[in-house]
Amino acid sequence: MNKKIKCAIIGCGVIAPSHAEGYAAIKDVEIAWACDLVKDKADKLAAKYSIPKTAVDFREVLADPELDCVSICTDHASHSMIAVEAFKKGKHVLCEKALSSTHQGLENMMEAYGKHKGLVFSGIFQNRYNKVYQLMKKLLAENSLGTLLTADLQFHCYRSDAYYDADEWRGTWAKEGGSLLINQAIHAVDLLGWMTGGVKYISGTYSNLTHGEHIETDDTAVATLRFKNGALGTISATSSSKLEWDMAYSFNGSKGTIDLRNGDIQRIDLEDKKLVDSICSEVQKIKDEAKVSGPGKAYYGPSHSCQIADFVESIRTGKEPFISGESARHTVDMVLGIYQSHREKKWVKI
Repeated sequence: MNKKIKCAIIGCGVIAPSHAEGYAAIKDVEIAWACDLVKDKADKLAAKYSIPKTAVDFREVLADPELDCVSICTDHASHSMIAVEAFKKGKHVLCEKALSSTHQGLENMMEAYGKHKGLVFSGIFQNRYNKVYQLMKKLLAENSLGTLLTADLQFHCYRSDAYYDADEWRGTWAKEGGSLLINQAIHAVDLLGWMTGGVKYISGTYSNLTHGEHIETDDTAVATLRFKNGALGTISATSSSKLEWDMAYSFNGSKGTIDLRNGDIQRIDLEDKKLVDSICSEVQKIKDEAKVSGPGKAYYGPSHSCQIADFVESIRTGKEPFISGESARHTVDMVLGIYQSHREKKWVKI
């Protein structure tokens, strides 16, 4: 495909500028539509990025025969509905996390995509482009730590009462599908599952400890995991911390340990000392080359642009996207599995 690719951004809230910046940086790509239920939001995004058309109904956007693809940046509950209609209209789909707020929504989305396999379907998890996490995934796949025994995640962030009060969908089961796990911690949960090769069983519980009536969902959660490779793991997460954003991982194997915090090595102790030197050198090189930029919050990182470029390349060439819809779905299954485990008081198979 050599023609200009025309895309639409559906949902013009906080994350939309990251998508707009990503598309704007690619040659022969035009953002043709900005769509939001609140017309003023669509108009403001359109004005900032010279987008020619705006709409308040996504169906008007999808009816455009010249439109090639959509970025879905709306509330979680509407992701599946919009994606299903986009596939029916022959549009490629890049969907923000979480793909859906319910198991049924995921099923509907995957079923619709299954009928249109010629289209590109990718789910946003931009942190997979961080080269330190890519290196960690490679080390685990190569058994550099020996047999993986445990893999643990501690995630801390802060969300105020005012944050939840700012949008009516936040902190609700019906429209957000949860809070901490499905909106903030999902980034860290995704990396844990991706780096280790996936989760087979999960058990967990959650609570609302500090946000009172401002949310009906979770601000603190813990979980126990059994990975596909046989290792065991834990998740501890909260959005009630005074740490703005903190992700810490500990990987323990029969031949050593590596601890990461916010994309940097905190501890490394391996039997192979030459490998230790090689890993530390590689991580330092990655840090030296890294540039954090973009329109979003600093902890978003710069990688929305990387994933959007990959999405466009997949449209042009027909290659599988780096983060497929099916791969992104696994993480949502993990999060929904914790919620299900809490409610049903049992282990959940992913």
